[in-house]
Amino acid sequence: MGSNYFCVNQFSTIEKIYNNTKPIKESGYGTTRDIRPLGSRSRKYERVIKISRNCYAMIDACHESYVNFGAQYTTSYSGWKVEDIAPILWRRDSQGNEFVRIRNGMGSHAHVARYSFLERAVPFPMRFTVGNGKQYVGCADYGLFYLPKGVTTPTKNKKLYLEFQRIERCGSWKLVSEEHTIPKIVVTLDKEAKKEIKPYADKFWDWWCCIAPMIDISWESNVVYRNQYAEYMKSMRLTEIHKIVDENLFVEVLKNDDHPLRMYMAHKFTQYSDINDKWRPCTDAKKLRAKFNNFVNRESNLITKTKEN
Repeated sequence: MGSNYFCVNQFSTIEKIYNNTKPIKESGYGTTRDIRPLGSRSRKYERVIKISRNCYAMIDACHESYVNFGAQYTTSYSGWKVEDIAPILWRRDSQGNEFVRIRNGMGSHAHVARYSFLERAVPFPMRFTVGNGKQYVGCADYGLFYLPKGVTTPTKNKKLYLEFQRIERCGSWKLVSEEHTIPKIVVTLDKEAKKEIKPYADKFWDWWCCIAPMIDISWESNVVYRNQYAEYMKSMRLTEIHKIVDENLFVEVLKNDDHPLRMYMAHKFTQYSDINDKWRPCTDAKKLRAKFNNFVNRESNLITKTKEN
């Protein structure tokens, strides 16, 4: 994902980085914010924060956005302690035992910047990996552990981390926090609604198969169709400009052969289908039809996904 590995493998290293790094002098702040970069000074958002003599946090751009940008629009993160949301937290107890606490990003969406940071920040021989939309921390001889995403409710977010203790004699790590279970997602299809729109979807499919070879999916045409969609939404005084297609609008398009956005919808499915500008007669018709079915379900909001408790 990225370069600039920090090579922090024990508590004394992060302590040394903090003590030996000169704070950045910022315009309007001077050194009052105590910005001490972990690596390049041009990436000051990747920095170390001293919480106490026995606790240091390694933070990234995601942390900065939670605390600074997020606080402008929501109170979700206001008043949170650094250790509540820091991606990497180093601790040392009174017996000299060392611990590292690792956190994912907050929210169900992807956190690419956080993933890149964790990949470079977890201590050796740990490794941070992403697979099938899930994030894990691997520890030699102890396995791969699921790293859940955080939430903006402090009480629920409190234990959504993985914490490891350093095994001094071999320089490895063992999990000492709760091991998290990968949540099972239950997918439900609204069969009654699907049955109602199926005849219209079938008709749209037949029409699309006839015109697909003529649909331009170049970047320029993408701009044209997006502008067409935006103009239609504006003319209808609909507010969801940033949502690609409202489910009710999509059903309207299916039912109306003369709808102004019918070609827009055909173009959108063509992009979704991954068919390139050279129409391939050898395209697997069964897979293509399955993609169309998924497209209809998604755009009509017929699918509900819930986490099984």
